[in-house]
Amino acid sequence: MQIVCIGARCFFHNYFPFTIILASIIAIIQICLTWQVVKLRKLHKQSVGEIKKDEYHRKNGALTNFNSFTPIFLILYAMAENNRVNCGLLFFLGGFYLLTRLAHIYSLYVYETKTKRFHLRIFGMMNIPTVILALAGVNLYKVLSHFPY
Repeated sequence: MQIVCIGARCFFHNYFPFTIILASIIAIIQICLTWQVVKLRKLHKQSVGEIKKDEYHRKNGALTNFNSFTPIFLILYAMAENNRVNCGLLFFLGGFYLLTRLAHIYSLYVYETKTKRFHLRIFGMMNIPTVILALAGVNLYKVLSHFPY
């Protein structure tokens, strides 16, 4: 972070505005998912161990899956932003990641229990790795295109 001073006023200049916004949204989603699992543990009066209820497995599974993919996504996203990847592509990949995460969560929380159909979860499962691979590819392209041969 750089401090830019103009006259008597000082401003902080962020180098990663997209990453900061996306990470903040992701943090809110993670807190909401965690709170749902905590509420179920409190309801069933079991602070440690597995609760043998379908609702718990669905909500805990959504949280676990969210926690396993999000760190590498944010790292790759910040690297892409640092590598000055096109803002439109960053916006698309960040939005698409959020869409796939929310589709996966909605499917586990609501959709599958009502309809017994899994296409929203499959959409999330197939496209989360796609977004991560796209970010990895963009980062590799940016680095290798500037690599001295």
